Order: sequence, then structure tokens, then C-alpha cells
Amino acid sequence: MNIARTCLLAIALLATPGAGRGWGNDGHLLILDSALAVLPDAVRRIYAPGADRIRTYAVEPDRHSVVPAEGSRHYIDIELLDPAFMSGLVKELAKDGSAQGLADEDARGIAISFERGFFSRRPPPWSANETGRLWESLPPDLPAFRSAYPGMETIVGTVVYQPFLYTRALARAIREGDRQWILIYAGLLAHYTGDLFVPLHATIDYKGQYSGNLTFNDGKNGRGDVHSRFETAFVRHRLDSLRTANAARRREPKTIALAGITPAAINAGSVSYALIDPILASDRKAAAKFDPARAWARYATEVGPVFEPALIDRISLASNMLADLLLTAATVNLDTPEASGKIGER
Repeated sequence: MNIARTCLLAIALLATPGAGRGWGNDGHLLILDSALAVLPDAVRRIYAPGADRIRTYAVEPDRHSVVPAEGSRHYIDIELLDPAFMSGLVKELAKDGSAQGLADEDARGIAISFERGFFSRRPPPWSANETGRLWESLPPDLPAFRSAYPGMETIVGTVVYQPFLYTRALARAIREGDRQWILIYAGLLAHYTGDLFVPLHATIDYKGQYSGNLTFNDGKNGRGDVHSRFETAFVRHRLDSLRTANAARRREPKTIALAGITPAAINAGSVSYALIDPILASDRKAAAKFDPARAWARYATEVGPVFEPALIDRISLASNMLADLLLTAATVNLDTPEASGKIGER
């Protein structure tokens, strides 16, 4: 079976693994406010009059992340690019004859079943040696990703490509003086740049479902799985101290060449991945002692020595990168080959 044809089928069949993931509102707004605060006065004046609307747009994408085309912009599940996974999925679909003859629900069941079996046998997070080659092999831009992995973007995720796309779109809106789209693109750029730095946005094991971490239905409290506990509930729990620590790590922004944005984003994802194992291990240990649904304060104290430094690191790096991108959008030369194309590439 042709892998391109199979991947195109799979895009509509595999449940979107990353839907609903992202910093909670507190984390996204902390990152945005910090970035805006360090911009030079002349650049800040571009954004400041509409700061409240930018803040609204910065949290809006999470409301729509259950839609695969939107949700996939928030994460990249790097293990799905493993050749063994890709080829194995093709073989599973081929077992039932022509993939074109499978009903959507039949093929979806096959794909999800294969994913669960595959990662139950090889639970993430994987070693740096295993994932390093996957990060290094990522195509340089979204069109190249689509060419290399046809139809797979809503399965694998494309967060590493979003900062470039929205920086370029924002730069165009600024050059054209389009106030509405300046505010929209600035908010969306803030959102996806923030998501890039969430460690559990870089793995298929984002809920710890393959590594034995506690999951339960928790409504909107943000304590029902390790991803929510780390990036929503704990951020809310320690927001003041995280804000203070982040302020101490602010630096003056610098421009980034457009061609350097995606390599920097891929590196950020790779570095984030290295934090996954200690986060998952700390959560398992703490949840075994204290039920996060009923003894949240004691759970939070237990995970604090791992969660808090990781959050300070990721939030401060996200804030600094976002400031760089907001500055870049306001000053970049759009008459370059890198600036060609449209936001509608997606």
C-alpha cells in the first residue's frame, strides 16, 4: 500500500491525540504579559493599545483545540515519526485489504488500537538517542513536512512550525497597518509560542497514559492527569512565585532571522522533551502518596521540587522567545525569500 495514500486516510481516522492540551490561561497570560513588558517603547506602542484584546486572542485557541485542524497546532508527538510506528500503521491498515474499502470507524479503530499496542510495548518518554534523530530529521518548514508525511499533520502535530507562520503573518499586518489582524496574530503567536515550551506537548504520552500516571475525570479543576496538573493546576497554585521568578529572568529582546525561527522552535521542543521523564516520575511518586483530587496541597508540595524549577525554566524561555518574535515582526524585512507564502499555507 502506498504510504502517502495511507497517511491521507489516517488523518481523518486517528483520534487527535493532543486535543485540549496547552498552558492554562494563567500560564499563557503570564508569558504574554512578560514579553510585552520588555519590548522597546517604539515596538510596545504597536501592541499596547490593544493589549486586552491580544490577551483574549492568546487564550482563544484552546477553546477550539478539540477540532483536529486546530488542535494539532498546539503539540508535536515526536515519537509518531518513528519509522517503526509509521510502517507498522501502514501494515495494520493493509491487513484489512484495500484501505479505501474501510469504513472510517473501522480504520479509526485499527489505528487507535495499533497506537495503544505500539506504545504499551515501547512506553515514552524515550531516550535522547532514540528521539534525537527524530528531532533532527524534522523538515525545515510546514510545506516540507506535508511533503514528507502526507496527511499526518493533524496526527503528529505541527507546533514547531507555528511561531514562524504567525511571526510572518504578524509582520505583514504591521506593515499594512491592519490593527485588527495585528492584535489577532499577536495573540495567536503568543499562544503557540507558549505551547511550544510545554514538555508534555512533545510526546504521545502527554497524560502519562503509557507510563502509569494517574488519570481520572476531574472536570475543569485541572487535576485529572499529569499534563493538567503540571501546566494548569500547579501554575495556578504557585502563580505569584512563578510570576516573580519569571520577572527576574527577563532579558532585552533580540530580533531573529526568519530562517532561524523554526530551527529555534525545534530545539525548544527537543529540550522540553528531556524534562518529561522527571515530571512523570515526580507525579507518579506524589500521586501514590496523596490523591491530587482530595489532597491537592500535599500533592503540590511533593511535586514542587521538580515541577516549579521546570515551570520557571519553560515559562521564562517562552516569554523571552515571544518577546523576540514580537520584536522581529515589528522590524523584519518582508522582501526576502523566507517571507514569501501566506499564513494559509496550512
